[in-house]
Amino acid sequence: MTVRDRIAAMQREMLGDLSPLKASELSNQAVALLGYVMVEEREAELAYLKVLDAALDSQEAANRAKVRAQASEEYARYRTAKDARVLVLEMSRTLKAFARASAEEFKATV
Repeated sequence: MTVRDRIAAMQREMLGDLSPLKASELSNQAVALLGYVMVEEREAELAYLKVLDAALDSQEAANRAKVRAQASEEYARYRTAKDARVLVLEMSRTLKAFARASAEEFKATV
């Protein structure tokens, strides 16, 4: 199962009936996945920057070089990794907030 598959599976679980225990478990998974996503983002950005550098060397205008570089597969990979990082961070924050709210609700009922 790829990291993207795991993220998608976590999203599906979050859409269902989520218990505080499951939210905590998913939050831990999100934090663990974040490391993998950040490594991929770093590697993808480096690959994109190499394409951008080559485009800057071959183009007269920097804006044209940037447009050409952004049309590359390396840029698509970089954006996918960057978007995955943002998604995992937001999922983690949401799960933590859910767990906190559930704990407060439990304390209020006891």
